[in-house]
Amino acid sequence: MAFGQEVIAAPDTSVELKELVVLSSRDFFQRNSTVIADNPDLKLLNQKIPNSLSDAVARIPGVSQISTGPSISKPVIQGLYGNRLYIGLSGIRFDNQQWQDEHGLGLSMPGISGIQVIKGPASILYGSEAIGGAILIEEEEGDIGKGFSEIGLTVSANGRGLKGDIAYSPKWDKNWAVLRIGLENNADIQDAHENRILNSRQSGYFLKSGLGLQHNKWTQEFHFQSSYSQFGFILEDLNSFFDADSRWTRAMNGPHHNVLLNLLSVQNQIPLKKSTLRVDLGAQSNLRQEDEGGGSISLNMHLLSFSGNVFWEKQAGKTALFKASYQNSFSNNTNYGGRILIPDANTYESNLSIYMLARAKKCTRIELGIGTGYRRIHTFETNTFNEPGSEIGPFSRKRGSVSFMAGFGKRIKDNWSARINLANGYRAANLAEIASNGLHEGVYRYEVGDPNLKTEKNIKAEFITKSTQKEGSFSASTFINSFGNYIYLAPTAESYFGFPVFRYRQASAKLYGWELRGEWTPSKLNFLKVKSSINWLRGQLRNDENLPFISPLTNRNSIRLEFNSKGKKQHYYFEPEAYIAAAQNKPAQFETKTPSYTLLNLYCGLIMPSEKGDFDINLAISNLTNRQYVDHLSRLKYYGISNPGLNVQVSIRKRFSN
Repeated sequence: MAFGQEVIAAPDTSVELKELVVLSSRDFFQRNSTVIADNPDLKLLNQKIPNSLSDAVARIPGVSQISTGPSISKPVIQGLYGNRLYIGLSGIRFDNQQWQDEHGLGLSMPGISGIQVIKGPASILYGSEAIGGAILIEEEEGDIGKGFSEIGLTVSANGRGLKGDIAYSPKWDKNWAVLRIGLENNADIQDAHENRILNSRQSGYFLKSGLGLQHNKWTQEFHFQSSYSQFGFILEDLNSFFDADSRWTRAMNGPHHNVLLNLLSVQNQIPLKKSTLRVDLGAQSNLRQEDEGGGSISLNMHLLSFSGNVFWEKQAGKTALFKASYQNSFSNNTNYGGRILIPDANTYESNLSIYMLARAKKCTRIELGIGTGYRRIHTFETNTFNEPGSEIGPFSRKRGSVSFMAGFGKRIKDNWSARINLANGYRAANLAEIASNGLHEGVYRYEVGDPNLKTEKNIKAEFITKSTQKEGSFSASTFINSFGNYIYLAPTAESYFGFPVFRYRQASAKLYGWELRGEWTPSKLNFLKVKSSINWLRGQLRNDENLPFISPLTNRNSIRLEFNSKGKKQHYYFEPEAYIAAAQNKPAQFETKTPSYTLLNLYCGLIMPSEKGDFDINLAISNLTNRQYVDHLSRLKYYGISNPGLNVQVSIRKRFSN
């Protein structure tokens, strides 16, 4: 089965990123959809040994990451992140309390078999949290009638990191099963000057399992995963109360997060007489705790979520495709600790949409979709945090909106095509934005929400053109994303026991930018592949203030050499890469300017396939010249800390056929 949410995805504009269409009408969609989705080749991504899922998708043009060292990071799509991005995992919405800057996704790469990134509003498909795009994650499946075992090990020099996992998938006639367990940890990392980044350590354990059943009239897929992770976090005055411990310890003696995740999903695909019905059900438990360094838990939040989605699709001949979907979700947030940032609350959301894709003569494609959504948040009195009479007491808020999308594509010549997409999205303010009223020590500020925030809305227009030649391809795209009632956090003149007070505000905003991609493989040198991408982005409020976490102009270039040994099946690759980031001289109100930098990376490896199973050895050297630099989206810069220095990683993975 394909991605859990079966969305209106389309071929990618990059040659290396393989084409993947996730509707059952696969061939029709692949030829005709105007919606652009990036579907990275996971084999190539894993060869670069990313630290996490966020680190992996940040290698896609137009995608970056907010990071607090290598362990905590979250993806940013064209300047939007957190609750403006929908994260789909195993068919259901993944929620990791991502409204906080220092909360990473916490998802590791082993056991993931597919990633899809949609840039732009996808609210008609996923509701309020898809105003900026969607990242869909597909968990691995076993092979029907085949079985395998697998073992993987990765070691990192910077931080003495270690990752390992083992998997087993038994043989089963018309069905499949898979089980994978793993662990990962690292000590404190260091910058290019060998300065220790105190408390940047991390450790975690995970279990992932899947079961596929083929019934007479439908297929079922079950996925369950559980993980427990600990992340050290860095405070403004950490050195004043936390003395440096043993250099390579993994012990969580200082301030840290504890995150326990359990997620279960069931996906059902039912073929009808002339259409297909899909029903997805899921439950998720996310427990987040914070120890401020005293050995006791202060913040203790539990988010319990349930979701149910229904999709129906029908293809009309060879020229049209129709799709309808209805999605519901319910979540409950409960506090058990003494420190509270957001109150106990229930959130309910529903989303209904219809969609059509039609193909006309002369390779003309038309897509239309419309959706409506509703969200209700009800907060409860939570100890003394929001007792009646306080600035923000218990309340109930309802928000609804309508979204649409339209796309037009046409082949101009045999090797030139053009696409225009127009879509809008909406986002009801999340619980933190409307109900926060507490000290957020992780970012050294007191945050206050506003229960009267209006629904955030946007409309995005995008133009894409692509040329495909015999020896390569080139694509160019430009977009403008205009927001009404954009919600942002702004400093005030107030203070709370020495901590600055920040309040959530609203204003009109806009993001705009462009992207160029090129790839060249000489016909007489088919072992050589040259790739380059350039991205530029700008984000502003109505008063011309700059939006936060806006990546500067970036340029990524690589030369990849691939060849096979004579008479043998061994496959070698060698890929040097240069990543260039321009200076960011237009910071947001509480950011600082960031100088330009250039990083050199190197990837090489050996793949030895066989009937008994493949054996891969990969080497990744990041920041090859040990450059001292600061990434604009790194939260370490707030504390005067540079990004990590030179890091050498080795990954070994062996698969055995059962």
